[in-house]
Parts: sequence; structure tokens; C-alpha cells
Amino acid sequence: MKVFFGKNLYFKLVSYVFLAAVVFISIATFVFFRIEIDHANDKARTMINQLIDTIETTAQIAVYANNTQIANDVLDGLLHNDVVHKIVITSDKGFSLEKKKDEQVQEQKEIIRELLSPFGDKKSIGQLSIVPNSDFSLQEARYSAFSNAVNAFILTVLTLLFMLAVIRSLFSEPLLRISNTLHNISAGEQERIEPLENNKNDELGRLVVSINKILDLLNTKLSTQQVLRKRVEAAEKKLRNIFVSTSAGLFLLDKDGHVLTCTPTLLKILGFQDASLVSINGQHFATLFFKEPTQFQQMMQNALELEQLEAQDLMLHDGIGISPLWAHCLLSKIVDAAGIIRFEGVIFDISKRVATEKAIRYEANHDALTGLLRRNAAELQLRKHLASENSAATIVLLLDLDGFKKANDTYGHDVGDVVLVQTARRLEACVRHNDIVCRLGGDEFLIILFNCSAVKIGFGIAETIIASIKTPIEIDRRVKVSIGVSIGIALFPVHGDSVESLLKSADEAMYEVKRNGKNGYGMRGKSGAISVNRPSA
Repeated sequence: MKVFFGKNLYFKLVSYVFLAAVVFISIATFVFFRIEIDHANDKARTMINQLIDTIETTAQIAVYANNTQIANDVLDGLLHNDVVHKIVITSDKGFSLEKKKDEQVQEQKEIIRELLSPFGDKKSIGQLSIVPNSDFSLQEARYSAFSNAVNAFILTVLTLLFMLAVIRSLFSEPLLRISNTLHNISAGEQERIEPLENNKNDELGRLVVSINKILDLLNTKLSTQQVLRKRVEAAEKKLRNIFVSTSAGLFLLDKDGHVLTCTPTLLKILGFQDASLVSINGQHFATLFFKEPTQFQQMMQNALELEQLEAQDLMLHDGIGISPLWAHCLLSKIVDAAGIIRFEGVIFDISKRVATEKAIRYEANHDALTGLLRRNAAELQLRKHLASENSAATIVLLLDLDGFKKANDTYGHDVGDVVLVQTARRLEACVRHNDIVCRLGGDEFLIILFNCSAVKIGFGIAETIIASIKTPIEIDRRVKVSIGVSIGIALFPVHGDSVESLLKSADEAMYEVKRNGKNGYGMRGKSGAISVNRPSA
């Protein structure tokens, strides 16, 4: 069956046309056979009527005369015809004679003829009944039907062959050539379908032209796609290299803050030395790395609600100790085509920058030699404290070293620097950790005492300072430097309600001490006069 219905379109067409022809011829033969049967039966009846017309007079005489011999002759004569199967002749006077052929056939409707008197008085004297031979009609019908079927088959076959030849020449062979050429053309090849000589101006010719145009267009698009693919591959390679080697850490989070993907650089920034052995996918980003997870979670909330880029400096979990680790984080919300919300972000390592900024701020606010606060930083803190609710009971001490210039000129600046550093350490040891010790410049210092409820606490600290500074500073075995200190004291808000007024009052008291023998402390009293005091021992 597969061979009969081959893959070739032409053979399929031939097969279906042949089957259709066989079916149509069979139906036509059956119809022709039925028509011929009816025609043969009519022909047989006509022939029998003609035979009866021939022997009717003789049959009338035989019946009238009751002559059996004549009747037998009539019956025998009729039975010699192929169209007659059975004959019955009867007389009104009781005479009856019947004859038929020996073969078994299907009986048909009998033909009856009334026998009249031979003398012309039209009186019925009997009847003649003849049964036709059905085989005769059947043979006639079969022959005619077969002849018609053969003629129809021959005519159909000839027509079919002519049609198939035309179809093969005009359609099948050109289509087969087009199909084979298209089958053998690979993507990107320059081969095209050759024009059909006999079909240049018909549908197949236009089909070839259209197919070649489509092939040219596809080839152009394929070439363009290949160029674009190479460009995309090159761009992807560059982006992949950037993704892997960038100094910034890139990450992608789901809506709940769990890690979807990240770059190896991110892990290195966050403190993992061997990033290739670590996988953080699926873990909660904020709690995994940041010292204050709530800060990053607030960034996520702001990015989600405000739909803008969020940026903040965050300390990492390992950001403790001498060199804290800091990261600058950029975070934004993205929504993909499916409506899924995610967060994408970038992290930069800013630990060195933060350390540098801290060092710069320290250098800007602290004296390079002694490490004490500078004047501006100390005044700024004092100004903030005075503006707060806890500003009461604040004491300002202004100090100037006695004998420092002589020691500096005698032993040199290096010894002077050692004296200043040692003095700074002794001053720090005399106050509490929350008080401020500041170097104003040269050999002048400022001390701010917070939360001193009694003036005598300030006096006690001043005496402690005088005693500490009085102790000689040993430079080496041969050199010992002895200095003193004059201290001016001002109380807030008794001697002033601002930084400037307090410093002015303390400065005046300090110079009063210097004028009155140095190595003591002084403070303006209620009367406005400055009293100078010295330690009892």
C-alpha cells in the first residue's frame, strides 16, 4: 500500500485518479446493466408478440378444431426461439397443451394472447400463454453492459493518460524540480531555483520568482543575524568579563531580600577571601553581611515605595576593631515583564576612603604633636554643650605653661616637643574621660569640665594639674626639665553664657595668676576681683 501511495505527489495523483476512475466505471457499469436488463426484457416481449402474430392464425385453427397435432407443431415452432421458455395453449372446450424447455431459469411474467375464432366473428375460443426466457434477457444485458463498460474504461483510461501527461508536463515535473532544489538548498547558500522555460508567465513561473526573492531576503536576514550574533557574543563576553572582574560588587535580590545571584567581587568586598568556594544564593542579604541590618532593610522599603535609587554607607559585620570595613551600597527596584518585583544593587568597598576621611577629620580636629583636640574642635563641642539642657555646672580652665620658653630656648625644639607631649599626657590623666583637653597653640591649653556641680571640684582638679606639671620631666639622664602652669578658671553661666565670654574670663584670670607669681589658679569672684590661689604643699 505504501508503494501504491508513494511520497511523490505525481504518483499520489495518479493513484487517486485511477481509484476514482475504477469507482466511477463500476457504478456506471451497474447502472448500464440495470438499464440493459430492462431493455432486454422489453425486447424479448416485443419478439414474443411478433412470434405470436406469426403463428396466431395457426393456433386459432388448432384450438377451434381441437387438433392436437397442429397445436404441437405450433408449440414446437415457438420453443425453437431462444426468447421463449414455456408455452401453454388452452381451449374453451377443455383442450389444453403445455410445453417448456428443460433448463432451470427464473420465470418471468407470462405474455397472454386471446385466441379468436378464425372465421372473423371475434369470438374468443381460447388463449395462448408464453413465458419469456430470462437467461436470454440476462445474456443480452450482460453483453451490452460489458461492452459499455469496456468502452467507458478505454475512454476513461485514454482521457486519464492524456490528463496525467499534461499534468506531469505542466505541473508535476516543474513542482518536483522546485521541491528538489529547495530541499538541497542549505541556509546561507547562494544557490537559487532556475527559471522554468515553459512556465515563465504562469503561476509556477511567478512562484519561482517569489521563492527566489524570499531566499534572497532570508539570506540577507541570516547574514545580518550572524553579524549581530557575533556582536552580541562579543558584547556578552565583554559584559561577562566586566561582571566577573569589576571592582564593584553586583547583586540581585528577590522581593524579600534573599540573594538570587551576585558577582565574585561582591563576596570579596564582603570579606570572603575565596569567593569561588562560597555560595550565598537564597540567604537573607541584610542579616548576612551588615552590622545594622535594619539600615539595609529601610533602604529596600524606601526603594519599594519611592521607586528611586537609594544610596547609603553601611558598616559590615566584620567592620569592627582598628580598621572597620565599610561599603557604599546603591539599591533600586526593578519589575520584569511578568510583574515580579526584584532589587538590584551595587556595593563598593569604601573602607580605605572611610579610614582616610576619619584620619583627615582626626588631623583637622587634633593637634599633630600632642594628639589633643584643636581649638576649633574644642570650641565646637563646648558650644554644642552650652546649647543643650545639661549645660549647667560647666567649668572652663585656661592653662599657660610657666618656664617653657626658657627650656625650649635652652635645650632646643626637640626637647620642647617632648615637654609638650608629656604635659598633654599628664593633663589627660588629671581629668575624667568625658572631659575635654585641648591645645590652643604654643604652650597654651584648654580644659573643659562637664557636670561639675561644685566649684571646689574645679579647684581640686586645678591643684592636681599644678602638682602634676610641677614634677620634673626627664629627657635623659643628664637633662631634666622643670616647668609650672598658670590656670584661669571660668564658670558657666556665672562668668559668661557663651564660649567667647567664658574664654575671655578664664584668660583674664590666668594672666592675673602670672602677674602674681605664677604656678597657681585664679577665678573672678562675685565682686569682680580675681583671686589667685596656690596649692598648700
